[in-house]
Amino acid sequence: MYPREEVGQAADKHRRGCHRAGDIWNQAEVDVALRLGPRPTGDLIVSKLKTIERRLVASKEYLSSVPPVDRPEDIGAHVCLPTTNSPQTPLWLFRRDLENIELTVPAKIRTSNTLALRQLVRDGVGISLLPEWSVDEDIKSGRLVQLLPGWKISVGAQESAVWVAYPSRAYLPLKTRKFIDFFKKQILSEGSNS
Repeated sequence: MYPREEVGQAADKHRRGCHRAGDIWNQAEVDVALRLGPRPTGDLIVSKLKTIERRLVASKEYLSSVPPVDRPEDIGAHVCLPTTNSPQTPLWLFRRDLENIELTVPAKIRTSNTLALRQLVRDGVGISLLPEWSVDEDIKSGRLVQLLPGWKISVGAQESAVWVAYPSRAYLPLKTRKFIDFFKKQILSEGSNS
């Protein structure tokens, strides 16, 4: 893209990243940040690039030995693997037509690592609500089964998306604008290919 520019990645297990104003901006010279998850807060300019849909999934092996999941309430009889490292009980929100069902999720294993949860689901440990980008190929290949496909399911009421954030400035450097435009184009073209 630009040979003299650098792109870095920082995964923050405590989700400080660009969630609170100043955290990431005080740690390094950062022009722009990308965040997957809830909308970043603070004194930032924030733009949503793409909503992240979630899929409730399990392996065929797991499903062969447990009761079926025909309704949201059925998850209580299953080993649930929510994306969280919070000590609070996770909450999943199920929406379909005029129905809204909030369920606390009995967490057998707690982690905020999406890829680790996907592997646990692949290995037949239980069911999990994972981002589309992490499981759609597994669903297409038959490696995983999507449960309750007629429902929109989220983690609590917070919208999950890909966000671009940058400090509030009177002047936005051209390199930052070009990067944002490039990334928006990539995200939008990827969405039209799926």
